[in-house]
Amino acid sequence: PVWFNTATHTIEGCVVNMTTNPPTVGAPIALVSDPQITQEVFAPVVSRANPQPIFLMTYGVVDSVTSLRTLHGIAFNALLAPLCSTFPIAGGAGVSAVDPSVAGDGNTWVVAYEAAGTGPVQLQCNTVRVSFGLSELGAPRTLTPSGQVLANPAVAWLQQSTVIACTRVNGSRHDVLLLSIDPFTCADCESPTVVATAGND
Repeated sequence: PVWFNTATHTIEGCVVNMTTNPPTVGAPIALVSDPQITQEVFAPVVSRANPQPIFLMTYGVVDSVTSLRTLHGIAFNALLAPLCSTFPIAGGAGVSAVDPSVAGDGNTWVVAYEAAGTGPVQLQCNTVRVSFGLSELGAPRTLTPSGQVLANPAVAWLQQSTVIACTRVNGSRHDVLLLSIDPFTCADCESPTVVATAGND
């Protein structure tokens, strides 16, 4: 698990060993601190379902001067040792990026998030790779079709593809959609699937 420590202004994590009874909880380890005096880190999210014990954590950085919220990332191993330097993923230049979800296979990850600028909120995704201590970020892909509003992404990694669940504003309701995305290019694999339209989901 990862969390934000309000007393120290750091993002921390710990290792939980589920092979013992009861589970063994390791000591907290500081992973990321505030980058500068006018910025503060918040809301860490760690990748899920990694076949390899390498994880990508995304977290927010809010600027107290511009109020912009950007997304950053860092990869670490099962002992919480960093495998690269922190790097920006999304947001900046008049655009805030929030509400991320991330899943991957330990080499490649898909990060989905909401991007808000002067226009409507857009659902976007990026492919992230980390190798030999270097991070590689794919170009952002906007998933929101023209005239629609998608939000609340949740990413799942399924072998060689990813599924992004999200909500779509539909009048006074919110439909639930599944988007099938190629994890290496963020291109569409299949057409969106509508899961629920009957109520405010």
